[in-house]
Amino acid sequence: MTDYNAPIKDMKFVLEELCDLDNLNSFPAFSEVNEELVGQILNESARFTNEVISPLNQLGDKQASKLTNGSVKTPDGFKEAYSQFIEGGWNGTPFSPEYGGYNNCINGNVAVCKFSLVTLSSSNCRSH
Repeated sequence: MTDYNAPIKDMKFVLEELCDLDNLNSFPAFSEVNEELVGQILNESARFTNEVISPLNQLGDKQASKLTNGSVKTPDGFKEAYSQFIEGGWNGTPFSPEYGGYNNCINGNVAVCKFSLVTLSSSNCRSH
């Protein structure tokens, strides 16, 4: 099994150098966004992805999701991983605190989703 390590250094480079992270907080919606906050989000989302999501890759290749009587049954561990994703608040990163979110930079949320989704789908791209 191949371990996934989220490309934090690359994501930081893209956010800081290509997306002009330093000037993003000049917009009212992103006034609290800074390099430290984005770094914390990337590091924690990478930890979650590496420890919770990545280990499901091989199992997801062996067990398929199944639709039975209008209900979807995912491979073992997927429901629990999703529950941890929700409990960790990751689903609310881009939304207003008024709606239970964190009002964080959408670019940070894209990185969170990228780490999680790429990890879940990357095993389909490897030859076994």
